[in-house]
Amino acid sequence: MREVFRSLNRFATFRRMAIWAMIPGIVLESSGPAGGQVPPRPGAMPGRPAFVRRLLGQRPRDPQAMALLRRMVRARVPFSGEQITEVAEQGMQTSRMRVWGDAQGRVRRDYVEPDTLAGDIMLIAPNQYRYYHRQRNVVDIALWPAPFAERERQMIRLILQGVLTARRVGEEFVAGRQADIVLVSAPERQMKFWIDRETGLQLKNEISNTSGLVSRSYMTRIQVGEEAGVSPALFEPPVLRLARVNPLFPPASQYRTIEEARERLPFTPLLPGVLPPGFQLTGVWVLEPEGTPAPVTPGAMVLLRYSDGVSSFSLYQRAAQRGRPPLAGARVGPLMRRRVFQHWRVERPDGSLLDVLYIGTLTPGQVDALYRSLK
Repeated sequence: MREVFRSLNRFATFRRMAIWAMIPGIVLESSGPAGGQVPPRPGAMPGRPAFVRRLLGQRPRDPQAMALLRRMVRARVPFSGEQITEVAEQGMQTSRMRVWGDAQGRVRRDYVEPDTLAGDIMLIAPNQYRYYHRQRNVVDIALWPAPFAERERQMIRLILQGVLTARRVGEEFVAGRQADIVLVSAPERQMKFWIDRETGLQLKNEISNTSGLVSRSYMTRIQVGEEAGVSPALFEPPVLRLARVNPLFPPASQYRTIEEARERLPFTPLLPGVLPPGFQLTGVWVLEPEGTPAPVTPGAMVLLRYSDGVSSFSLYQRAAQRGRPPLAGARVGPLMRRRVFQHWRVERPDGSLLDVLYIGTLTPGQVDALYRSLK
């Protein structure tokens, strides 16, 4: 249980940092095992009195900086290279990673140093986080309902509201590529982005506060486009199929029944008509995109957890739209016999679609029966 809480804390810290530390389209550095101090969330700023917000809103904005940040948010260029991250916690902690990213916003990072993390793999998609612990052969999996680059877009909205300020402060070469430097500031903290002039990819960032440097991440080498050698197989490493799955979600159920959760959902969840012996529903959660109104959120997702007291499996569900990317970027198709991470797109009798994501270690026969009994 202690390990579950540590994993949840790491994932929560990862999400808090996302707006401040971005790799092209997703994040450049999260706390993860190499993480450090996390600055207060900028999202808390709008809670200031209205007259303060009006004064902040009168700050002039740098059009050039805004154009560069928007280009960074839209950048979807395949890349590969090596990244160094330095975190000012208990001295300076340094990690080195090999990094790949594709045009869909997926990022893979393989830790090379320090030795305690060597072989660990971090995989990030627009609404998915997976972290493979080599020493324990465990993969943490977490999902959240968020559009592509939503955190980065939130940062731009805060700048437009006057909560944050942005200005171009110079240019510099990073990993042999020319970059424009944009400074994003809030009271008592700031973030610098080095944005590739040709592609809009982020090459470097620095977070600092009144005490000094918090963290720094930068590419030491990078290739873009076809030269990067990025393929879909990179984001589904075979080692994950043999690892024990650790879904990350709160240990206590948010709702006692599905009926309670149904009031917060824009759809009726599918329920399995057949469960393996001893399994029963043990947890219900509704996950909503941040900043969306209650009581019913169009992009909300429901998480159902089933357990027999020893093992468990999870079903994430959300309303799907034809042509919309599948949940978590997972592969859609017939049942994959021995995969612990499967995505099903189910058409209901009324013609509507649901995205269903299964995470678990049931036998292929049990998964097949589960899938066919959803109703």
